[in-house]
Amino acid sequence: MKNLILLLIYSTLTFAAVAQKYRIITQGDLKGINDASGKLLIPLKYYEITPCAYSDNYFIGYKDGFANLINIEKNTTQALNEYYEDLPNEGDVCQLTENHFVRTIKGKKMGLMQFPDRVILPTTYSKIYPFESVKNVYLTVRGKDYQFYYLDKKMTSPLFRIKNAYMYFNFDNNKSYMNENETFPAEINGKWFLMKIDGTTFALEKFNEINFDLDGSETGMLLTKQNGKYGYMNRNGEMVIECKYDELTWFVDGLAKATLNGAPLWINPQGEKVEANE
Repeated sequence: MKNLILLLIYSTLTFAAVAQKYRIITQGDLKGINDASGKLLIPLKYYEITPCAYSDNYFIGYKDGFANLINIEKNTTQALNEYYEDLPNEGDVCQLTENHFVRTIKGKKMGLMQFPDRVILPTTYSKIYPFESVKNVYLTVRGKDYQFYYLDKKMTSPLFRIKNAYMYFNFDNNKSYMNENETFPAEINGKWFLMKIDGTTFALEKFNEINFDLDGSETGMLLTKQNGKYGYMNRNGEMVIECKYDELTWFVDGLAKATLNGAPLWINPQGEKVEANE
């Protein structure tokens, strides 16, 4: 209880000092920052500005839906690829500390920074995604190349390429909702693997191509190609339907159309031949 009282006193004194040193001003729907003498330091261009508990020189300004880190002392502003709800806010105060990491923006490129200004990844990536359920891991995208960055280990996974990335990684609200135990097909140096977020790979070198079943809500299986023939495997890399078909489609309503030795037929998810009218 004593510590809590001391913390409240410290916070009160800190933000009282901020109020004396800097003043958030409002004109219409826009906000800026003046110093104690009334000099305009930050122009009126943000729809919201919150002070940072970390230091009285730092503020977060919001515009166009994203946050901007403002350093009054250095007269710098760093655009962030973070929404209000992505940042630790308590009331009208941002609680960012040196234990937090934020994504930066410069033009159309993104980077990763440890608050307040330590660069972790340069602003050279097309996209950087955190994971909702997996901490300290980021998915980076540069052109067609994907890679995981592990904060704890300060290392990266091998570069890989993937088809239908949005289907696998389940992107939403600027982050990925993929589960850490899920696998996805990744092409690494021209060879195919099943891969997990932690970088674990299961070699599938004999397959020429692996696609995600776009109707995966039905089967969740992977359409595969081996030596010019098609089949299906599960997400553990186990063959469910042998690669023997000349042509093979996705499953729709429990059926896939196939061609075997030039003859058309229909199969079910167990690989059994069924009548077309079924």
